[in-house]
Amino acid sequence: MQEKSKITYNTLSEDELPILCSKDTFTALHETNKNYIMSFMKPTNLGKHIYLHEIGVSIQFVGENTVRCIAVSEQDDALIGLSMLVCTIKALGAKIELAPYTVLIPYILQSKNDVDVKTKEVV
Repeated sequence: MQEKSKITYNTLSEDELPILCSKDTFTALHETNKNYIMSFMKPTNLGKHIYLHEIGVSIQFVGENTVRCIAVSEQDDALIGLSMLVCTIKALGAKIELAPYTVLIPYILQSKNDVDVKTKEVV
């Protein structure tokens, strides 16, 4: 029998998220954002996941008024975006699950040469 290798990853909890400035809090509490999350938390979306490209966060609706963050980039903008998402979800009286479910995706800075090579391959 083949032995399974253990996969390890970094995760984060809510208390490790950045504190929002008043502008970000105001944006997070905007009706448009709340309506978007409410429409995502419909029973017909149970188990579905989406990638919120604008903020670099993947979420899944797991039922019982709960959204699970399944992945987030470790870039500052993505972590602020996740913090805003937490604010939006809590304002709706819903729950968001982070650790141990959230995979923190490392940001790997590409060199200019890597970017040039990839661009040349696409053309």
